[in-house]
Amino acid sequence: MGKQGQYNYKGVNAQAWAAMSLFLQYLRYTDFLYIQLEAPQFEDFNLVFNDGRKVICESKDWGRNFSFSDLKKVLKLILKKNVLGEKDEVLIICSNFDDNLKDKIHAVRYFEKVRQEFKKRGFQGNEIQALSKVKFWKISSKFNEKMIYSLFSELINFWLPQEDVIRIVDSILMQKIYKGSAEGSIFSREDIISEIENLRDEVIRKSGYIDKKQRKMDDILQELGIAIGNSKSPVWSDSQLSALSGQPELMFFVLDRLKDKKLNKLKDWSNLWKLYKVYRLSFSLFRIFENNLDTVENKKYILQFFKNNIGEIKRFYQHDFFDVDVVKITKKILEDNKDNKFIEDAFEIVKKLITERRDDFFYLKTQRDSSWERGEVAKLLQEVYKKAGIELKEKIHKLIINAFNLIEDDGEFSRYTPREIFEILRDWIENDFEKRLLMLVEILSNQYDKFYKKFGKKLEFQGWEHMGGMTSSVGHHYTVEDRHFIGFTLEPALTDHYSKSKNKNQAWRFIKKNCINKTKDVSKSRPDFLNRAILPIVLERYQDNDEKISNEAFEILKEFILSKKGIPHKSDLIYQALRGCPQLLDDKKWRLVEASTNKYGVPVSVFVEEIVSDLAKKGNPKAKKALADWLKNPKYYEKFRFEMNMIQNIRIIFENDFKHAVALFEDFINSDFFINKQDSFESYEIAILLYDILKKDRKRGLDIIKKLSRQRSLTKNQQIILCFSLFNYRGNGQSDDIGLIEEVYKKFINPFLNSLDNDINKIVEKLTFSQAREALVQFSERLARNKKIVETLRIVKVFINDPDPYLSGENPEDPENKYNEHQRILDGEEPGTITSTRGWCGWVLMKCSVLAGRDHIKELIDLTEQLTKDENWYVKHMACFALSQLAQNRLTVLPDNKEVLFFGKDKEEALERAKRVEKIAFNLLVDIDRASDNVKKALAKSVLTAFDHIRILNEKDALTFVNTLKGFPDEAIAEAAPLFIFFAEFRKNAFRDWKWKTDKYYNDLGSDKYDDEKFKKILLEVIDKIEPKQRFSFAAQFEHLLRDLDYKRRDAERLFEIGYKYLDYLTKEYNHDLSNIIYMTIKNEMEKKHHFCRWHDLYLKYLEKEKKFYKDNFKPEKSMEMYWWPSYYNEDILLLIHQELGKDKFLEAFDIITQFPKELEVHASDKIVSLLEEFPKTNKTAKAIIGRLFEKNPSKYYELKNKWTNKILEDNKKN
Repeated sequence: MGKQGQYNYKGVNAQAWAAMSLFLQYLRYTDFLYIQLEAPQFEDFNLVFNDGRKVICESKDWGRNFSFSDLKKVLKLILKKNVLGEKDEVLIICSNFDDNLKDKIHAVRYFEKVRQEFKKRGFQGNEIQALSKVKFWKISSKFNEKMIYSLFSELINFWLPQEDVIRIVDSILMQKIYKGSAEGSIFSREDIISEIENLRDEVIRKSGYIDKKQRKMDDILQELGIAIGNSKSPVWSDSQLSALSGQPELMFFVLDRLKDKKLNKLKDWSNLWKLYKVYRLSFSLFRIFENNLDTVENKKYILQFFKNNIGEIKRFYQHDFFDVDVVKITKKILEDNKDNKFIEDAFEIVKKLITERRDDFFYLKTQRDSSWERGEVAKLLQEVYKKAGIELKEKIHKLIINAFNLIEDDGEFSRYTPREIFEILRDWIENDFEKRLLMLVEILSNQYDKFYKKFGKKLEFQGWEHMGGMTSSVGHHYTVEDRHFIGFTLEPALTDHYSKSKNKNQAWRFIKKNCINKTKDVSKSRPDFLNRAILPIVLERYQDNDEKISNEAFEILKEFILSKKGIPHKSDLIYQALRGCPQLLDDKKWRLVEASTNKYGVPVSVFVEEIVSDLAKKGNPKAKKALADWLKNPKYYEKFRFEMNMIQNIRIIFENDFKHAVALFEDFINSDFFINKQDSFESYEIAILLYDILKKDRKRGLDIIKKLSRQRSLTKNQQIILCFSLFNYRGNGQSDDIGLIEEVYKKFINPFLNSLDNDINKIVEKLTFSQAREALVQFSERLARNKKIVETLRIVKVFINDPDPYLSGENPEDPENKYNEHQRILDGEEPGTITSTRGWCGWVLMKCSVLAGRDHIKELIDLTEQLTKDENWYVKHMACFALSQLAQNRLTVLPDNKEVLFFGKDKEEALERAKRVEKIAFNLLVDIDRASDNVKKALAKSVLTAFDHIRILNEKDALTFVNTLKGFPDEAIAEAAPLFIFFAEFRKNAFRDWKWKTDKYYNDLGSDKYDDEKFKKILLEVIDKIEPKQRFSFAAQFEHLLRDLDYKRRDAERLFEIGYKYLDYLTKEYNHDLSNIIYMTIKNEMEKKHHFCRWHDLYLKYLEKEKKFYKDNFKPEKSMEMYWWPSYYNEDILLLIHQELGKDKFLEAFDIITQFPKELEVHASDKIVSLLEEFPKTNKTAKAIIGRLFEKNPSKYYELKNKWTNKILEDNKKN
């Protein structure tokens, strides 16, 4: 509405209601900022979000439909002002619109035909482009009023009488929205929250009686305690209840006591039950109901309360458990009621829950799935139905027909209607089968007709469904599902009627006359779904030994199979049933299969294939021939190319007829479909089948592989099965037959590489798909696992020069770098997978640095160094695996000769190689240090896996290492925490008796040549430098040191002092990320009883730091975030202090904890609190603690405080 229309009352009124409603709904999203009312350049109002996007809203409360031409005018005006952003939406709010318009808007983004239709209606190019941003909300302003009152009542989270809600909402609407529209105002999230806070404060202030600012808490609670015994107390008046519900600690004080109190007359407390509308109070109120079902009067009252208060609108902001609570209590009443006295009441309640509780009119749909609640309501209805008389059962039937969508549910889950509803209908039919079956068919047909009218007036139900279930699969198990009303109602009802009938011929005549319809006879009154419902009966008759009965059934089934109409198709349902019908003779199965294959030449569904494969497995010659014929028929691939059915068929007959299976397999992989059209993803499955052929018959398998490899060029699919069939690529090394692996290497891989001159360029030209080449390196890993090191290295030396992996932007298979690991490292992401050809080389080299590869150490070092110098960061990462293994073994000795080093018999040579490995590691560290912080973060763990085994360093090299590392990002430094600690505290005396040295190597490791103070200083610098949350890694190392410390060790005290010193240093300021491990360590060490007093001192020191932190940083608005921050270890520690140091030290620590903000959870268990009773009335600290606990939770600690107060009073009387 433009400026000239601002004072049109009706238009502005509707606009104001729409604005208020959407504003309240969008408060659910934290990124929503504000509503802007008639901003410059705009018409009605905008909803604005923190990322700059907006919803441009137009309110049109007209008596007529909002039409195509109206939409054109709106878009023309918006686009003219150039205010529609890329992420923006246009929302039209109207009471009426052309349904066809909404459908076309939805379809325009998908169909060119629809875009042309808009063009014919005069929409310009930019207007058509903007249509994808248009949405509609059909709502009357009258209903918006109801919705707003409901939303506001829920939002304020305390109770107000409805007349007050209306008054306040109308005031906000008039002052902020209606008048704000005239001024182009903004109304924000903070504005409404402020309004609500002010409102709550005002309500409490006006009550006077229950205002903590005006009265002492003790006095309020005392009076509430008295009021709990008197339902007529003024506390339960509307004004006081509003104030009470706005103060949760007071409200729960009342509810906690009422839950344990027997209330013989619930109706006397009727004012209190109004508070069920407040979400946080409803649970407790319903528990009070549940605990007071002893009297008939209470049961009547509860049922009437439910009937009176099942409103139209469900909760919007929170999950609504109202329905479930109502159902739960109503069921209890029914179970206790043997004479069905309350059955009508229960029905009325269920009826209201089904017909009146709605949430589908909100523009923002509910974020919850309410199917569970609907299911619980349906279960109650089923219970009522079972107990009901004839008249009530008819009422229930009418309710179901009118209230439930019976025709849309199919598949595994119920979206619209719970299963129990269909079961009720089934029971209803069976009580007058022939009459009621036809009645239900008419009802279902009418529902279909009404449903299809939504998609256009011309779309009618003429007995055929226009949409429905499709064949689906999990793994390779295929299923087709039908409508729930068939599976849960019609089919079981018909089957029961037929099977239990005393005169089966008569029952069959009824079914033939009323339920079986040829394609030409299907109509609205004789729908196709009846054909599907009687399939189990027809199949049962087909199995009959009586040839006449069987042939009649066959003709019916054949007609169904060959019919081209029906959703789901009856042929799918029939063949699916045959698949799971072992009792049916194979000849009869084949007869039904031929009914379709003789006509179409190929299987009409996957279920036909499964049946034929099963028959072929049993040796059926016709089935075996059919499989072979299909492979040669192009129509087969056109129909089933996405499902890989043939491979599954081959697998089925694999064990029983291997020769035939292999012949089928060869035909398949030589087909044009597989070579050029098959989805390559499926080729990996085919490779597994070829591997299985290779395992079962090595010669036959190798012949297929060799024949494939000799082809001049190989497509991607051929490359996949060639290279991934050579080993069990889905398993690990233990899953392979080493004899087979050796034979494949000897008879295929080695000759294959030789035939290409071991030239990586020729290999890449042959195997253009990088993953195929990668598979050959993976194969070499299987050789390495089985100690075939010569053969392994022979493969690695070829593929270490492979172009894969590529640098960013260079991979022809990944031009957008979606899977480029090098780029991910540049972006700061830690690599987490083993991939690429050269990448696998690094992994394989790691597997070679074992005893069996000792004779090849020099070559392994050379190859590893080559990978560390690679320009691709991912390859450097993978090189770290090989480097780490070399580093770990470099100064070890042989298991059977402790005088010989692993790296060689010659000591000098072995030490020289060890030093070379260190140099490679340091060079790699320098490369990473020179790179960006992102690379450092991504590769810190990788390079540290190598340095974790390189601790035997002289002072100079160790300083180089720590000084380099301390310049890394905090995350990388945290990864290196064990090494910083080692070089500071343990390196100095670690190698006093070092024997593996020469004049040239490792002769400078003595403690006299190592100044550990330099490293201790660096350690403290690093701890201070990094962010507090990254210090956790250091704290964890010291915790681990202390946890594993055996105090019987000679150096136990030294180790204790190290651990304690640094933990003490880490507690110089409180940090939540560290607090849990600090308190856990203190608790664990106190339990050991060593140095208890020192741990106690550290505990008090850290508690004081934590208290100060809260004093400086806590704000009430942070309550939700910080509520759980105080450590749950405090309870155990307090008990230990009480046990070891006595009650005074216990009180000292507990006193600090209770001084934390009252909003935080301090884990004060009953056991801890009970220890306060040991203290005399004169103990001011104990009294202060009880006062603080009471302030934190008046309801929980009211009795404790009273007990303490009474104790003082009693002692005063004695004195």
